[in-house]
Amino acid sequence: MPPKAIVFDLFHTLTGLESEWCDLPWTSDVLGIDRAVWNAALTTRSRWRLAGEEKDPYRIVARLAREIDPRITDETLLRAVEVRTARFRHSLSGVPAANVETLRKLRAAGLRLGLISNADVMEVAAWADSPLAGLFDVEVFSCLAGCVKPEPEIFASCLEALEVTAQESIFVGDGSSDELIGAKAVGMKTVFVSGVIRELWPEKIAERAAIADYHVAWVPEVLGLLGLAPARDADRVKSLLASLQISPDTLAARGLVLHSEATTLEVAETGEDGREQLLTPAAAEAWRALSTAARSDVVVIRIVSAFRSVQRQAEIVRAKLERGLSLEEILRVSAPPGYSEHHSGRAVDLTTEGVRALEVEFENTAAFEWLSRNAQRFGFSLSYPRQNRYGYAYEPWHWCFRQSQA
Repeated sequence: MPPKAIVFDLFHTLTGLESEWCDLPWTSDVLGIDRAVWNAALTTRSRWRLAGEEKDPYRIVARLAREIDPRITDETLLRAVEVRTARFRHSLSGVPAANVETLRKLRAAGLRLGLISNADVMEVAAWADSPLAGLFDVEVFSCLAGCVKPEPEIFASCLEALEVTAQESIFVGDGSSDELIGAKAVGMKTVFVSGVIRELWPEKIAERAAIADYHVAWVPEVLGLLGLAPARDADRVKSLLASLQISPDTLAARGLVLHSEATTLEVAETGEDGREQLLTPAAAEAWRALSTAARSDVVVIRIVSAFRSVQRQAEIVRAKLERGLSLEEILRVSAPPGYSEHHSGRAVDLTTEGVRALEVEFENTAAFEWLSRNAQRFGFSLSYPRQNRYGYAYEPWHWCFRQSQA
C-alpha cells in the first residue's frame, strides 16, 4: 500500500552538513568543554531541555555546562548562548535547496508531510525564517509538545494531526535519539538518511542502517523509493553507470549525490567564443548579479562551463577511459554521470584573465579572492575545497548556487 504521509526528522536529516552551517565556533569550544562530553550532555542527559521543561536559553546552557564544569563564568555562558543560537539560525536558513525541492515534489504528489524534531527553544528560534517553514502539514517540536523521540506519544501526536495511521506513513531520519526504533515501534516504515552523519559519526551508520527498512544517503533519494523520481532518467543513469563499470558501491562509499537534469534553463552568459552558458533562471539571475558586482570592483570572472547533461558527462568519462586512465583516477576529477552538480543547472566552472582554465592556479587570482569574500552574498559557494568529503580533487574554480544562501 503506498503511503499517505511522510514524516521527517529535522536536524542532520533536512539540514546540511554541520561543517557548512557557518564559520562560528562550536558551543563546546566557547565553553572550553570537550566536544564529545558536551554532545553526550545534550543527547543523553537533557530530556528536560528537549521537552521544554526549561525554556530560558541562558538557564539551559548554564545547567548543562555547570554540571560539567562549575567554574564557567556568566560571561562565557552568555557568549555560548549567543553562538549556539546563531549556529542553529544558520543551519535553518542554509537548508540544501535539493531538500526543499524534494519536499515540494512530495506535496505536489499529494502526500501529507509531517515534521518531528527533538529541539530546545534555541535550536528552533529561527524556524519561521527557514525555507522549510510552511512546507509541512504538521510540525511537532519536542520543546512545545512536552514529549521527545523515541517516545510513542510524539509520533502519535504527529500522526493524529496528519489524520493517518502509522501503517500509512513513513518516517525519514538520521537515526539520532533512537528515532528509527521509536518510529518502527509504533508501526511506521523507516528510511535512514546517512549523508550528514557520515561527516560526524561514520561509526554509527552500519548500526542504524540495520534498524531501518530503507537506507539512502540524501533526502532527494526518497523520491526514488516512492517511485516519484522519473524512472526513465533513473534507468538511463543506471545504464550509463553500468556501461562505464562504475559500481553502486563506489557511489555509496563516496557519499555522492544524485542530481536530476534541470528542465528549465536560460542563457546566463555568452562567452567570447559565442558559446552560451546555461543555468536555471534563479541561478542565472544570481550569476549576473555576482558578475556585475565583481566588475564594479574591477574583477573579471567568466564562466567556462555551466549546465552539462548526463549524456555529456558520460562522454567525458568514457573519453578518459579510452585514453587509458583508470576509473579511480577519473573519478577523482570528474563526477560519474548523474552525479555532477552541473546537471542541476546551478553549478559553474569559472576562470579569469591570465590563468589556465580549470587549474588550481585559479586560487591565486584576484577573482578567487573576491569570490571567497563575496560569493555567498549571491548564493554561491565552493563545492570542492581541499580534502572535501566526496573524495574529489580540490577545485577552486567550481562554485554552485544554493538558493537558501542568497
